[in-house]
Amino acid sequence: MDKKNQNKLLLAIDGNSLINREYYGMPPMSSSGGIPTNAILGFVNKLIKYTGRFSPDYAAVAFDLPGPTFRHLKYTGYKASRKGMPDELAGQLPYVKEACSIFGFSVVSEPGYEADDMLGSMAKKAGESESAKIKTYIITGDRDCFQLVSDDVSVMYNSNAALAEIGPRQISEQYGLMPRQLIDVKALMGDASDEIPGVRGIGEKTALGLIREFGSLAAVYEKLDSGTLRASPSVKKKLTEGRDEARMSRELAEICRDGPLAPEVFEEKKETDKARLYDFCKELELFSVIKKLGLFAPDAQVQLSFGDD
Repeated sequence: MDKKNQNKLLLAIDGNSLINREYYGMPPMSSSGGIPTNAILGFVNKLIKYTGRFSPDYAAVAFDLPGPTFRHLKYTGYKASRKGMPDELAGQLPYVKEACSIFGFSVVSEPGYEADDMLGSMAKKAGESESAKIKTYIITGDRDCFQLVSDDVSVMYNSNAALAEIGPRQISEQYGLMPRQLIDVKALMGDASDEIPGVRGIGEKTALGLIREFGSLAAVYEKLDSGTLRASPSVKKKLTEGRDEARMSRELAEICRDGPLAPEVFEEKKETDKARLYDFCKELELFSVIKKLGLFAPDAQVQLSFGDD
């Protein structure tokens, strides 16, 4: 990552992706008062790491909210089987959001929208900035965000190994497509995890082949209707029967980039509130963080040293 040629840097974190990864990746632990803390500790450690690595000018963490989104209103089957957060994880969420505030990150959520939509909206607004050139880095473990990649937007894909930077070149090498074309691929093949139906019987290989050859979902159906689509009779039949599902699936798969954003999202990131961080860690008995950062009581001098470890 080279920040020298960028005027400003926005770090946008998929909060739901990260908190789930930390909850399931950390051993169970709790404070002496019985508050579960494994996701909190993991999340705080990642905020320390990412703050040190990126030194962002703007920083935000996006979270889903309870309740239906515009996608559920379009299709009642959307994520219909998805279970909610375990109680032990849901109880840690307010503390995680407080930690974001302590570290100077805006907490971004909006009724009717998902965290991905907030990430996409932030990235788009950053790219439209007239006051500065802003490079956006999105940290997520969700490949859906690959559609947001551009020259000004990189996805830092959070795999089990490490953050992998995904830009236009990586999308081209992996899929043979431009980032926005991934929406059309999902419209055809669907997504079992999100319960997006796609076209019944069309898998990833066929979907990728169609979009590589014809460029878009709309072009595939234009060719189908004109009788010039180069595909097997079986594929043509599936496309014909799944036309409505394909169009609806595309609407479900596309991340909204025009969601409402509070003005403070693009205020300069504040420094970590050292006194609040000490009190926060002491309350939850996160002594390893206190030791790592050399934190002291608020009435004593506090020294913070952010690193990658």
